[in-house]
Amino acid sequence: MKKKEFTQNSSMKTEIDENRNAYKHGKKIKKQGNRVKVQGESGRLKIEMWVNTKTKVIETAYPKNEGGCIIWM
Repeated sequence: MKKKEFTQNSSMKTEIDENRNAYKHGKKIKKQGNRVKVQGESGRLKIEMWVNTKTKVIETAYPKNEGGCIIWM
C-alpha cells in the first residue's frame, strides 16, 4: 500500500469514527419521514447528520460551527 493510500484511508476512518461518536452523543432535532436530523459533538467538532431510521444509515453528515455555517475542511 502506498503512503498516500494509507493517509486517505486513515482520514476516512477518522471521519467515520467522528460521525459515529457525534451520533452516539447527539440529539434528534428534526424529523422528516423516515429520516431524523441529529446534532452531536465529537471532540471539537459539532456535526449535523441525517439518519434514515428505516435503514439505520447515516445518509449525510457535515460539520457545523456555532453560527450555523458549514465549515469545510
